[in-house]
Amino acid sequence: MISIKNYFEQAKAIDFTKLPDKFQSFHSTMELLAEDYNEDKEIQEAIEVYLKALNAELSKKTKAEPKKENPAPKPKPDKKSKSAIGFTDLNKAKAKAQEDADRIKKPVYVYEDEYRNFILSVTKLKDNKLHFYDTYKPQKPIPAKKSKKASTKPAKPTTGDPKLVGHIDPIVAIAKRFLGCEGKVRTVGYMLSFLAHVEKQIISENITKKAANYSLVKTIEKELQTIIRATIDAGRDEVLITTFSDEKRAKYLAVANSEKVRPSVNVIKRFTGIAGKKDKQESAERLLKTTQNLIKKNPKDKHVSKLRKIKTSLSNYVGGQNPIPVDDVSLAGLKVLPASQLANMNFKELGVTGIWKEVLGAVTVPFSIMMYGRPGSGKSTFSIKFAAYLAKSLNKRVLYVAAEEGFSATLQDKFSRMNAFHNNIDIVQHIPSDLSKYAVVFIDSVNHLGLSHEELENLITVNKAKNISFVFVFRGTKDGTFRGEETYENLVDCSIKIEDGKTLMMKNRFGGAGEMKIF
Repeated sequence: MISIKNYFEQAKAIDFTKLPDKFQSFHSTMELLAEDYNEDKEIQEAIEVYLKALNAELSKKTKAEPKKENPAPKPKPDKKSKSAIGFTDLNKAKAKAQEDADRIKKPVYVYEDEYRNFILSVTKLKDNKLHFYDTYKPQKPIPAKKSKKASTKPAKPTTGDPKLVGHIDPIVAIAKRFLGCEGKVRTVGYMLSFLAHVEKQIISENITKKAANYSLVKTIEKELQTIIRATIDAGRDEVLITTFSDEKRAKYLAVANSEKVRPSVNVIKRFTGIAGKKDKQESAERLLKTTQNLIKKNPKDKHVSKLRKIKTSLSNYVGGQNPIPVDDVSLAGLKVLPASQLANMNFKELGVTGIWKEVLGAVTVPFSIMMYGRPGSGKSTFSIKFAAYLAKSLNKRVLYVAAEEGFSATLQDKFSRMNAFHNNIDIVQHIPSDLSKYAVVFIDSVNHLGLSHEELENLITVNKAKNISFVFVFRGTKDGTFRGEETYENLVDCSIKIEDGKTLMMKNRFGGAGEMKIF
C-alpha cells in the first residue's frame, strides 16, 4: 500500500507511462506538493485522493498483468526545461520588471514565454535599480518582430455573450482564478494550494479529458508548476505574476467569460444574506435598486416572479424600519414572510452572557458562525468549548460533526480538557439527514467534508425555519486565511479568526467585538 511516507520510494518501481494521464500528471507534481502535506489541508486532501486512486489503479493492474522486475525509475523532469510566461523581448521584460519593482517596492521575477527557457532573477540595489542574472539560457530563437505593434490592452473574448448558469463549471472557475493572478504578488503557498486544487479536480474526475477546454486546464497546470519551481529555485517565497502574452490572455478570457452566474440568482443569494437581519438599510437600498433594474432589463428572466417578491419585500423594508421578512413564500429555496406580517415578528435571543456575550454580542436564533485559522491555532478547542457552554449553561441540544478527527484519542483529549462530556452533546462523523432535534450543529471541518459554498448556503436556508443554528470550522493556510474566505463569510452572521490561541472577530452582525483566550 502506497502512502505519503513511502511514496517516492515506491514510485521508483512504477511505470507511470502505462497509467492513465491523470496519474502521470499528479506524479509530476508530487515533488512540489509533498513538502507542504502537513501544512496545507487542501494539499493534504488532494494527495489523499490521489493515493487512494493510485492504489486502486495499481491493484487493478496487478490482477490484469504479471508484475515486472523493478523497472527503471522515470527520470525527473529538468526543472530548467520548463517555459514560463511574459515578454519575448528581453529589454522590455527588464523595463517592465523595473516598473513593477518600483510600484510594489520589492524585488520581482520576470518569466519568459515559450521562445525563451529562462528566468531573470532580480535583486534591488541601493541606487534603486535592478540587477539581472540570466539563470536559464535561450533554447529557441526569438522570431522576427512583427511590423505592427502588439496591443497592450487585454484581449476580449470572441465567444459571444456568456452562458447564464446557476453554478460555474470547475474549468471556468480555474480559468477565472488563474487570470486573477495576473499582476498580483502570490506566495508559493498560495500557488501550491491552487495547483493542488487543479490536480484534485483532475484526479477525482470532476474534470475529464472529454471536457471542453480540458487542454486549457493542462496548460494552467504546467504554468503553475513552472512558476512554483522557478520561484523555489530562486530562493523566494513569493512571486509577481507578470503580464501574460495577448494570445494567452485571450484564451483564458474566452473560457473565464464563457459562463456567468445568472444575475437573478445573484440577487436571490444577496437577499438570502440579509433576510431576517436588523440594521440592513443601506444593503437593502442597494439591492432594491439592483432588483428594480434587473426586472426592467430582463422582464422574461426565469426568476422574474421571485424578483418581484424580493422587490416588494425590500420596498416595504426601505419604506419603514422593520426587519426584512423571512418565511412563508417559497423563493428559490428561501422562504420569506409577507410584508403584512412584519409588525408581529419577534426575534429570539440565544441568551449568551459573560465573556460569550462580549465576544459574540446579542446573538439571535437561528445564527451561523464561521471560524478559521492555521493548524493548531485552537479552532476545534474553541468549538468544543462553545459547544460545552451551550449544552451546560443554556441547556441546548448540540450535534458535533467531528468529520476531521473522528472518534479518536485526540478528540477525546480535547473534550476532556474542556470538560465537555455532557448528555446534551452528540458526536458523529458525518452530517445526518435529520437535524431537527438539535439547536446548534458544529461542523469540523467544512474542508474535510468538501462542502461547497452552495451546499453550506442550502444547509443554512433549509434549516432556518426550524431555528437550527450552525458553527462552521474552516482550515486556514500558512497565513491563517483560506481560499474563498470572503465568499463563505457572506453567508454567516459572525466570522472569527483563531490565531495563537485567541479569537479575533472579523465580522459580527450581533455587535460583539471582545477577545477570548482559548488556551
